[in-house]
Amino acid sequence: MLLSSVLLYCVEESLSKPLMCPLSLALKLCLKDIAEVITANPEVLVVGSGASGLVKVLPEVERNVKTQGIKLIVEATDKACHTYNHICHSQSVVAALHITC
Repeated sequence: MLLSSVLLYCVEESLSKPLMCPLSLALKLCLKDIAEVITANPEVLVVGSGASGLVKVLPEVERNVKTQGIKLIVEATDKACHTYNHICHSQSVVAALHITC
């Protein structure tokens, strides 16, 4: 059974979903942001780093994902959406998309 899902995350207090990481880590994807993803153990994690690519994936996330055997793809969000749509029918994939900048 293929797992395909999208996790939208934000780093702004004004949005409905609260910060998952401390404010000092704003615009950085941390392990707390993808805890559910790691548990689901997809083959691929596609990270949308915002329209301008400002969101950075912390090294601890890269290491953890690699240790779990999950392929990590980090791209600007528009390209990440295309990548997700291209592979979601053939691989177990989750997308974590930053949608504000």
